[in-house]
Amino acid sequence: MLSLVSSKTTRYHSLSTGLKFAALFVFSICFVMSSSLTIQSIGLLVVIVAYAVEGTAFLWDGVKRLRPLLIFIALICVWHTITLDIEQGLILCLRITSAVAFANLVTMTTPLQEMKDAFLWLLQPLKWVGINTASIALALAIMIRFVPVFLEQTNNLRTAHGARSTKKASWRIVFPVAIAVLDNAEHVTDAIRARRGY
Repeated sequence: MLSLVSSKTTRYHSLSTGLKFAALFVFSICFVMSSSLTIQSIGLLVVIVAYAVEGTAFLWDGVKRLRPLLIFIALICVWHTITLDIEQGLILCLRITSAVAFANLVTMTTPLQEMKDAFLWLLQPLKWVGINTASIALALAIMIRFVPVFLEQTNNLRTAHGARSTKKASWRIVFPVAIAVLDNAEHVTDAIRARRGY
């Protein structure tokens, strides 16, 4: 559960974590913050090509990881259709999809230990004031790894609720999701303690 790294070794795996984070930052500035439909389309095309150059299987793996976004994309499309602001809705959908897809590309090609080392480097100033940066770096790395897991678990719970009830899930799945989060946290804590971690 901790590893969401792609099983396929790509050329991106050999790149430094700092370089990948820098690329994600530059991409966000150049494409995600733009309000141009053309620029957003180019941004999504760039991400698609970045996946596609590593093969169809890698591209499809990236697409599958975007499934939790579908409900948000659908809500955005419906809302902007109602408000007759379809272009703005398309821009927002493209912006969200390209940003999440690029972030997924980084996490898919960056092992947990390398991500933790990158956070350790960024948190170095805190070490000067006596803060245990190793624990913070580990927590941040695990948090990033678990975001897609939590989204998928939420989607599964919503689907299960829909199969058993005609009512919308809404707040009714909050408690099961909280239990799942705590359960995952307990398993991770036990695993870290068993390995004499932080």
